[in-house]
Amino acid sequence: MVYSHADAAGWTLYWITYGIMAVTALIFFAMSLRRPIQQRSHHYTSFLIVAIASLAYYAMASQGGNTRIRVYQGPADSYRQIFWARYVDWFFTTPLLLLDLVLLSNLSKLRIAAIMVADIFMILTGLFGAVEARSNKWGWFVFGCIFMLYIFYELLVNVRKGAYARGGQHGMLYSVLLVWLLILWVQYPVVWGLAEGSSTVSSDTEIAWYAALDICAKCVFGFILLLGIESIDRKRAATGSSNKPPMPAGTTRTGASAAPAAAAPEVVRDVV
Repeated sequence: MVYSHADAAGWTLYWITYGIMAVTALIFFAMSLRRPIQQRSHHYTSFLIVAIASLAYYAMASQGGNTRIRVYQGPADSYRQIFWARYVDWFFTTPLLLLDLVLLSNLSKLRIAAIMVADIFMILTGLFGAVEARSNKWGWFVFGCIFMLYIFYELLVNVRKGAYARGGQHGMLYSVLLVWLLILWVQYPVVWGLAEGSSTVSSDTEIAWYAALDICAKCVFGFILLLGIESIDRKRAATGSSNKPPMPAGTTRTGASAAPAAAAPEVVRDVV
């Protein structure tokens, strides 16, 4: 029997990646504690991404979360080790990654939901294709690529437009993150085609490639995002600007029922 499976190098890579994800999760959580609780959405989301990934990599490093699938175009006794645990990881973490991006934009809830659903379908079709032992695995691959193209379209057009609508700093940070994510995500179907799809590369090569992509798409992405958000907040504090919408003329920040500013000239003089 021919069996392509992880060797010592592959298992070691899994343990190293698990350690990187776990340490990064602790760092992201520590970074969140430096901010007011109402400003921690990106930090909590980034923490969840790497925390979930660390659990998945622990499962794979412990030689769990995998199964054996026959290689459809090989001899009858040709098999390959498939790690379904990484698809469980991606099922939860890729929507959170996209959420981190869309939170930088003024996007409708309906459009956000459409992007999330497309992402979930993309991951599921990849899993269905990976565990399929017949040639129709490539049909699942095509479906997954279609969902990915839809996600890319939304990110490049609608989400990007909404990010710049919030201001140039949010737009620039979004553009940096988007380019970074696109460069990484387009490689996933390539690895899938060479590994789970055609079984062209070894299992250890598959492990190394996926691990490098996951570290860059989760850990490095998270650091760029969180440091960028903190930089925007520092600049906003220095200039005295805010994310709050402008007030209607003649009202104070206390709300629409507040008295007109002109009704309290002595208060205005004290502030000035």
